[in-house]
Amino acid sequence: MTRSCLNSWHTTNTAAPMAGKRDHSRQEWVMERQRSMIGRAAKEGLSNLVQFALQLDEVQEVDTQQLVAPKDREDAPLITACLGGHLDVVRNLVEKCKAPLNCRMDAKLKERDFKGVTPLWAAAYSGNLEVVKYLVEKGAPLDETADRKVTPLRVAAYKGHLPVARYLVEKGADINSVNFAGSSVLMCACYGENTDVVRFLLEHGADVNYTVPEMGTCQSHWELTGENALHNCADNGNVEIARLLVKHGAIITHKMAGETALVMAAYNGHDDLVNFLVETPDCSRDDKADALELLGTYYLFLGSEKADPEKCLSLWKRAMEERTRPGKPEARKRGERSPIAVYQNAVEIQTPGELRKLQARQNPDELRTQALLIRERVLGPTHDETIFAIRFAAALYSDEDKLERALELLLYALSEAQPFRKERLRVYCLIVSIFC
Repeated sequence: MTRSCLNSWHTTNTAAPMAGKRDHSRQEWVMERQRSMIGRAAKEGLSNLVQFALQLDEVQEVDTQQLVAPKDREDAPLITACLGGHLDVVRNLVEKCKAPLNCRMDAKLKERDFKGVTPLWAAAYSGNLEVVKYLVEKGAPLDETADRKVTPLRVAAYKGHLPVARYLVEKGADINSVNFAGSSVLMCACYGENTDVVRFLLEHGADVNYTVPEMGTCQSHWELTGENALHNCADNGNVEIARLLVKHGAIITHKMAGETALVMAAYNGHDDLVNFLVETPDCSRDDKADALELLGTYYLFLGSEKADPEKCLSLWKRAMEERTRPGKPEARKRGERSPIAVYQNAVEIQTPGELRKLQARQNPDELRTQALLIRERVLGPTHDETIFAIRFAAALYSDEDKLERALELLLYALSEAQPFRKERLRVYCLIVSIFC
């Protein structure tokens, strides 16, 4: 900051308290003014402004720490400066203002609001390695967490700040720490799709097969119990990270809520990841065929403009070839349900000949029914993705003015969507919107 700017600030901010401020002592008013100056310095990286504020006659040595103390957990200059990566300001606040390294602030960040952020956490979030090093050298605790048990290492891994993550691990940060939900640092890096960080963590002792332990009664398919890093890849479809995990020994047959990462990748429509996982040595023929059939259903439930029946049928053909491979025992479909009226007592196709006939007929109703039967068999009738497919098919029938058929499917989805929760309420609302 230039001398003229400093003089301008001093000129416009040194007026004595007026009548409206008689309830404040001069000392309180001066300190509030200095807090404002230091707050601006922290936000904008104006290190000279911190020095200027401290050199004013009214500021006494005993008051300096009060100038930087967090105010209602919303205004901690040191944390603000760390978020901005302003090393010179951080140094001034710590060394001249005695700002505590264990102060906390509630921060409104791009991803969401975080409560109880510490200076080191904020520096790790910003990715400024020099600020991180300075704070650690001054004694900032490595594994002190913000809310939800999020450590500085975890936030660096999520943001993809490899130099910061490497430094924290070298200094002793817990590479296998978990957050409040039981999710590990490695899982967080996978979720953030930060390949370099994932590689580093795996090479330095992160547990590739760590799974989230039982955290209580599961209320939803989306509970994290049993989740591991490979499941995170199945959610976002990152093949490169999945290759790293498998290379370091990830078990592809591990299940979360009864399903493998391969199954998750299939119903999420991640072709490349499915194609990689089905070729791994531990993938059985049954699992490969199920995944290809499930992936095929994805292409029927994308909306009328994006649906791709040909893609669906080509995947079902690959699955059929896997089930009927010459010289191998036939891989029969596992867990088929008895025919039910809502699907017009249809059964899944079992032979290449039946598949060819289905392909030749090009009947949308038959394709939808086959897709729903596959989802029920592979995922189960109460799985959220099965319920979604039933509702989606009902909406398609409604668009075609086949309202009775649509109502049949919606009522069936309603009966299967257990326990009663938001998903079930959506079905109610859809019924009302169509038929009332």
